[in-house]
Amino acid sequence: MHHFAHWATHPALCRVYDLIVADTATFLVMELVRGKSLADRMIAGPLEVVDAVRFVAAAARGVAAAHAAGIVHRDLKPSNIVVDDDGRVVVVDFGVATAADLPKLTQTDIVVGTRAYIAPELWLG
Repeated sequence: MHHFAHWATHPALCRVYDLIVADTATFLVMELVRGKSLADRMIAGPLEVVDAVRFVAAAARGVAAAHAAGIVHRDLKPSNIVVDDDGRVVVVDFGVATAADLPKLTQTDIVVGTRAYIAPELWLG
């Protein structure tokens, strides 16, 4: 088991249990968060303002904790924000995240993320 001293722990971040580096691939073992994603909730219709503010504020606090630990998600979108069965808002799927002291999960100069949600500065290089 690898140590994740740099990994942010926060109620709004999925837990990362292990980092496995194989010959040709790197795997993150993450918490399975059971619930509905924000994308699923939005399909059912517009969110109540109070719910939308709670979901986004909780996700922002989680992302801020990740950033403070030097981790950038790189694919934050409604389907990667889950409200679990207990009402906890959790940012999930750090599969394309980057950090200074983790092995790179993507090639240099490759833009990663979901086209509709990617930061404009990434498109501009």
